[in-house]
Amino acid sequence: LSLSWVTIALALSTCSISSISAAPATSSSNDASSPPVTYQVAGKPSRHSNFGLAAFIETSINSGTDGGLYAEIIRNRAFQNNVSNAANKNNVLGKGSLLHWSGTSPSTKLSLSLGNSLSPALPQSAMVGGDKNQSCGISNPGWEGISVTTQPHKLSFYARSSTGQPSTVPVEIGLYSSDYSKVYSKQVMPLRLTGDWQKVETALTPSQASSNDDNIFAIRTTGACRVGFQLNLVSLMPSTYQGTVARQDLAQALADIKPLYVRLPGGNDLEGNNIPSWFNWTNAVGDLKNRLGLMELMDLTEKWGARAVLGIYAGYSLDGKAVPKDQLGPYIQSALNQLHFLLDTLRRWVDLRKAYGRAQPYTFEHVEIGNEDWLGAAINTYGAYRWAAFRETIAKEFPQLTLIASTLKNGVEGAKAVDDHMYSTPDQLFELEFAVINLGLTNDTDIYSGPGRLKHPTLIGALAEAAFLAAAERNGDIYYSAAYAPIFRNEGKNMTQWTPDLLSFNPGQMVKSTSYWIQYA
Repeated sequence: LSLSWVTIALALSTCSISSISAAPATSSSNDASSPPVTYQVAGKPSRHSNFGLAAFIETSINSGTDGGLYAEIIRNRAFQNNVSNAANKNNVLGKGSLLHWSGTSPSTKLSLSLGNSLSPALPQSAMVGGDKNQSCGISNPGWEGISVTTQPHKLSFYARSSTGQPSTVPVEIGLYSSDYSKVYSKQVMPLRLTGDWQKVETALTPSQASSNDDNIFAIRTTGACRVGFQLNLVSLMPSTYQGTVARQDLAQALADIKPLYVRLPGGNDLEGNNIPSWFNWTNAVGDLKNRLGLMELMDLTEKWGARAVLGIYAGYSLDGKAVPKDQLGPYIQSALNQLHFLLDTLRRWVDLRKAYGRAQPYTFEHVEIGNEDWLGAAINTYGAYRWAAFRETIAKEFPQLTLIASTLKNGVEGAKAVDDHMYSTPDQLFELEFAVINLGLTNDTDIYSGPGRLKHPTLIGALAEAAFLAAAERNGDIYYSAAYAPIFRNEGKNMTQWTPDLLSFNPGQMVKSTSYWIQYA
């Protein structure tokens, strides 16, 4: 199998594939006595290939979004991270922490505060104080380091007086080596604070790039810490991919694959650790201090020239519990509202989108109901009532959409496509190359192939993926697409939970795997 052959095969993904007939050859030698082989191209296409590679955004796995694709440099920027990753029963925001934050001097005193919250979504904030005769401040090392470049960095944060009384706090804000021996960029300014939160915005443009990632961001007083201050939502963004919020090199690597589809949000994020923490889209739009980021993912997908495959929460979460049948109504209505918000041209939804920065609707045709509902106890309720309840209601209001099931097991009916996640060895993928045409499918059923995932990132694994992808495209009338997940691997300490992955990276570098080049081809 040669890469050039794969390149040719994948290049046909948007074309009609015609049938080809050939006269039999009695010999493959160059002997003059061998009869010639004649090929005749049919005048009409025998079938159409719908096949195209997709790129899954498996949010938060391997710190691939926060700390990866999302270009934000500051880690735990709103002081909401838990010290552990344990799921909370009732409060999905957790108790918060000062994890990854440090004082800038021995006398600095840092503490968390629930008083005077910035917003319901960001209840915790940091109180910065210290010795009245010494400087005080707060620093952050980024996601296992900060790679300083000479590009402009947009800085913003919210601040208020720690006492609630008007005060002026002269501060120095900048990027430094971890021991403060190098100053890459700094701004000196007075923080004129009151009892109300104020948004501070400025820019840092380093005069030189760093030779390593052992650097920090810091806000510290220029003199004695006579008056403390309260901080929240500290953000430092470098130059990003085409004006989005995505890290340039990682987003460009995915753009170079030229994906046709991008599934979003990531499967586990969609489900949540428990039912109260399900992906509620209404918490993912609006001002940054109030939410996560649905529209940013949609906008990035557009920049790639791809179409979204929108994931809909289907009433099942990672703790193995499902929403009872008689309680599904609000979740189904939320799914309908999300689709109206993204697709509608009615004034109500146009006005709402416009309030969040975009008037025109998005364009996509595929919606996936649930995620990996063949795992564990999920299959029982998915086939019994969850799939049918969502499918029937969505299909009635949005008949133009293709609804994708996350499994075809246990009585799931009426699916136009299925997202099948495979966890396979190279040998199994080589075998599948010869088996994809023999799946026993009816003419009106499509297979939406899931991640061609291998257990080890090896060359033989990448070649096995290529063989499988070639077969999938050859049968593009029943295979819409195939994708690899997870995409990203953060090489920082304790940052990765899953291997293999397409792209490995640290704060300043990225390495493309053999599997990536198969996808690229």
